[in-house]
Amino acid sequence: MYDVASAIAASEPWLRRIMPRLEALRDQTQETAILGKEQGGRVIYLAVLEGPQNIRYTARPGDLKPLHSSSIGKTLLATMKPRVRADVLAKLPLDAMTDATITDHVRLAEEIERSAARGYSITRGENVADVMAVAMPVKFAGDTFGIAVAGPHAPHDGTGRRSSTPARGHLQTNSGGLVSELIATAFEDGVLHCHACRVPRSAMRSAMR
Repeated sequence: MYDVASAIAASEPWLRRIMPRLEALRDQTQETAILGKEQGGRVIYLAVLEGPQNIRYTARPGDLKPLHSSSIGKTLLATMKPRVRADVLAKLPLDAMTDATITDHVRLAEEIERSAARGYSITRGENVADVMAVAMPVKFAGDTFGIAVAGPHAPHDGTGRRSSTPARGHLQTNSGGLVSELIATAFEDGVLHCHACRVPRSAMRSAMR
């Protein structure tokens, strides 16, 4: 699928303009930054910039992820009109990727509705165990994409063990709003527009200080 991602990227040269923004997002969060879109009922990663941490979320352009268990998939579902979303969810196979994957259509619909209401989606070990991700939708050239930040759900303490004290700060259980602010700030100036962003601009600015 790497060839598919490369072909998509080649046909959309504006992706080159996104890379500095993804780099800034990766550098600020110290976690992996991802650009993806829907392709054939799944998410395809178009660009992946892995974080500098030794323990990090790893992926590559061309990787395919389920809509229902990935943060980008959830955020793309949340951008759909309610009737369209209901039809898509009704036909979507909800395979269990991990023990935390939502495999009930009613629960998933409720989760997507919450994502739509707040303007960003969160996954906590639903697609890859022990990985948390926050994603927001962006719209460009008439198409909708997802930008995600992904990393370990519970950071290690440097000895190979999981630490109970947050070591990174950005990807913790209650920090989805902070990460969404960083994403929104990186893509707010008109090259890409947040498609469902409800984050106040004052909060965006303070998040970047």
